[in-house]
Amino acid sequence: MGLKIKRKKALFIILGIVAVAFVLNLFHVFNFFSCNPFANHAQIRFYDDIKAVNDEDSVRLRELLYGKPLHYDSPSCGFGEEVSVSFGGDTFMPARDGDESVENNGKYLTLTDTENEEFHEILEKYGVTFPCV
Repeated sequence: MGLKIKRKKALFIILGIVAVAFVLNLFHVFNFFSCNPFANHAQIRFYDDIKAVNDEDSVRLRELLYGKPLHYDSPSCGFGEEVSVSFGGDTFMPARDGDESVENNGKYLTLTDTENEEFHEILEKYGVTFPCV
């Protein structure tokens, strides 16, 4: 009987730690992966031009950018808010040289070649061209 109680306690502790880590990730305290369940419509910024993204493209951009593991890096590609995709206050800045890296809150996610190609196709619909250094 004592072993069952210890297992239950351990399970609750593990679930509590996972829940706390998820909440902290939402508020970008610890970014383990890109996550924002409140992300709605995207906006694309290309220097001084800011455009709202249609529903279909917003959904696909969310699928491409959220849920990816984030990591620290120091890539040589240029990044900046002048070329970015935003969901509310959450900003993704693609590498301006067309690389597969995307910056999000000081960390980076990496798209596959296919995802990067699709990502660039969507951005090109809204006037963003790569490379844009």
